[in-house]
Order: sequence, then C-alpha cells, then structure tokens
Amino acid sequence: MDDDPRFMPLAGGKSLAAASKNSSPSVRWTIRIISKHTPEGRNFFHDHYRPFRLRMLKSAPYAYSSTLERTALHTKQQWDARWAWPNVQHFIALLDAPADITSETETNIISALTLRGPFPTADLTSPVWCQLGVAGCLTYWEVNAVFTDEEYRRMGVASSIMDEVVKLVTAESGGEKTFMRLGVLEGNEEAVALYEKVGFVDKWPDDDGGGWEMVRLLGD
Repeated sequence: MDDDPRFMPLAGGKSLAAASKNSSPSVRWTIRIISKHTPEGRNFFHDHYRPFRLRMLKSAPYAYSSTLERTALHTKQQWDARWAWPNVQHFIALLDAPADITSETETNIISALTLRGPFPTADLTSPVWCQLGVAGCLTYWEVNAVFTDEEYRRMGVASSIMDEVVKLVTAESGGEKTFMRLGVLEGNEEAVALYEKVGFVDKWPDDDGGGWEMVRLLGD
C-alpha cells in the first residue's frame, strides 16, 4: 500500500502498521495521511473521511465546535475545499488496512486527527505563549478534530497517530524548536488524559473561556 495514490507517505516514507496489546484477539491498524494531490485521495476523502467525520460529530457533539447539523449540510464543493485546505493534513488509522476499498458508504477508519501548519509564531498575540517559554519558536502547528471510535479506545490507536504527527512535525521543522497546540472543551477529561499521555502539558483556559489549551514543545 505504500504506493497507494489515495495516501501520502508518513515522515518515515512508509505506512505504519500497529497492533493493540490490550485486546483479544489483537486489533491491527495502519496509519495513513489522505493525499491532497490525487483524484484517488479526493474520492477517499469524500467516500470515507466525510462519513467518519459525521459519525464523530454524532458520537461526541460535546467535544467539537462544529455541529452535525451544520456539517451534514455542507455541499460537495465545500467538502472539496476542506480536502484542499493549504497547510492541512488528515491523519487516519485504517482497521486492517485492506488493499482495496470499494464501498461508497462503509469505512474502516477507526481514528483520525487533523494537523494544521506550520504557521509563524509572529501571528500569535496572546501573552500566554511568552509565559510558556515558546518565544524562541519561529513556527507552531495546530492539532484538532481528534477522534477514535469508542470500541477502539484505550488500545493505543490515537497515541500511535500522534507519534506519527510528532515525527512529521519534527522532520518538517528540520529539528528547529517548534510547538504543537490543541484545544479541548471543558469537561472532556478523557481527551485531556490522552493529550497528557502523548506529551502535551500546560493546561490553561482558552481565549473563549469554554475550554483549555495545551502545548507540546519539539526540537532543540
């Protein structure tokens, strides 16, 4: 599958296969990035990522600023625009990673997150960044839309995706100091625990007052 036109290479140049140590029989998945440069990637985004995102909003409406009702009304052109957004990459975990997916409705995506960046830190105006000691960073990245299907949680799926995100950000930054930031809505302690597990720290109120910001520093 490493030359599959639906997907882009990870930082290591190959797809990553992983398995849970906390389930029996073992659950296996493969980490991928949906291609933004091929018609196959666009079709996969429409046929498989779109229903996954709608399922995400239906399953956990409390965790995201978007709503199922609003997102379900998006036109194909709006989804095309989302697929083609600059500085955005969609990471997914595919269950069992079959070589061919033909169904227009079913999807074997079990987890996903969106990575945005890099962006210049000069765009940030909040004094909190200086307090966190990230003033020496020239760039930053944002992580959002993190979700894992409930039956596959606590198996390490989201953590394995985040590991690949860290590798890509580190590679793209050339080892220079950078940071990743994310937001989590108030009351979503399960998400906070996951982010702390994968290295995010410094939980503080966001600018809107409805949740928290967390950050992970990378590089020298």
